[in-house]
Amino acid sequence: MEIKIEGNPGTGNTFQKIDIGKVDNYYDKVDQIVNNFYGKQAPYQAADTSVDKAALRKDILDYVYRTHGFVMYPWKKNYLVLWSDILDLPEVDVMIYDPGRQVGTVFNRKEVMHILCYLGQKAFDGMGIFEKYNATKIAAALNDGAETTTRPELGYMPDPSIRKAIDDLLQKKNYMTES
Repeated sequence: MEIKIEGNPGTGNTFQKIDIGKVDNYYDKVDQIVNNFYGKQAPYQAADTSVDKAALRKDILDYVYRTHGFVMYPWKKNYLVLWSDILDLPEVDVMIYDPGRQVGTVFNRKEVMHILCYLGQKAFDGMGIFEKYNATKIAAALNDGAETTTRPELGYMPDPSIRKAIDDLLQKKNYMTES
């Protein structure tokens, strides 16, 4: 097909033939398309890729401390020490500081909830460290009483490598008596 240009096309313009293989919606009678944008569009900002692990670690420990009221008495004294040691595990360290596509958080909240599920139900010889594991109440405590869509995450176990690392950690140190 030859492109025929009538009149002065201007300078610096290129003209080429483009074949479209498939068109789903084609309206041959349309002569105008209107896109309405309301409000200002925010300028694009590149995501901050630097991670302050010390600040995120404090945020994670503050977040899990909200579940302190559900922990059985022997575990209460060293609950944050246990979590601090869990955050030091290489298997956890690799992914806990990256929120991924989660909105409204600066750390991987889903993985924290998976670890809480494991600690609450299966860890420590299958007994768990919570008096009564109730995902609804724990989710409410984690989110200051607000209903949240993250509650189902408290029903999933973490990756098997993380479960094994936590089990090994619990075998090495007795968090019920040591300080």
